[in-house]
Amino acid sequence: MWADRMTPLHVLRRARLALSVVAFALALPACAMDAGTPQAAQSHAAPKGTPSMHTATAEDSSALARATFTIVRDGEGGRLRVAYTVHNTSSGWLYVFDRGDTHAVSTKRQRLGDIAPPHEGATAEGTTLTHAPKPIGTPSPTAPPIPLASAIAPGARHAAEFFYTVPRDRGAAPLRYCVTIAPAGTRVGESLPGSEVYRVDGAFGLERTTLCSPWFDSDAAAFRDR
Repeated sequence: MWADRMTPLHVLRRARLALSVVAFALALPACAMDAGTPQAAQSHAAPKGTPSMHTATAEDSSALARATFTIVRDGEGGRLRVAYTVHNTSSGWLYVFDRGDTHAVSTKRQRLGDIAPPHEGATAEGTTLTHAPKPIGTPSPTAPPIPLASAIAPGARHAAEFFYTVPRDRGAAPLRYCVTIAPAGTRVGESLPGSEVYRVDGAFGLERTTLCSPWFDSDAAAFRDR
């Protein structure tokens, strides 16, 4: 028989071959030996130098409402997301004057239902963005613009947001956002067709209140202490 004629050299070669097969099998990854077993998901850290998102939140309140302000800066650019939520803590309805006016809508500068661009005022302190009824001016135009507003029921809240790009020449200046509210009485009428927007003809006769965020430090991406 062949096995009876094997020399010690043949035995040594067979042993080396067997050891090589075992070593190769141990070196294979688990998925190569068992295709039915899924591999664990891998998580990777963000590459160094990737811009990070910075978020700052603050509150302001009055006898009628409480407002929460959040400013988000994504990366190092000058574009900010300004979000605000007004909680009606009074027993009556509230108007929030953040929908522009009838003139902006009629001239197609703004679509009915959209949040209006805030008024921008730059002073030595910084830049203030404000949603408020636009002054009629003197002399009064023949067809003055009528303020448009959101309305909040007692105990309810109104949340909205807009984007603002900080001008290059004011990139390091602080910024704050203010929103104007006013009592609407025990009820409000019907909203304008196809929207949740209310025309407030007597807006300038109402007792208006303005709620403001603290100053936002663009470099630190944080609110300053009041």
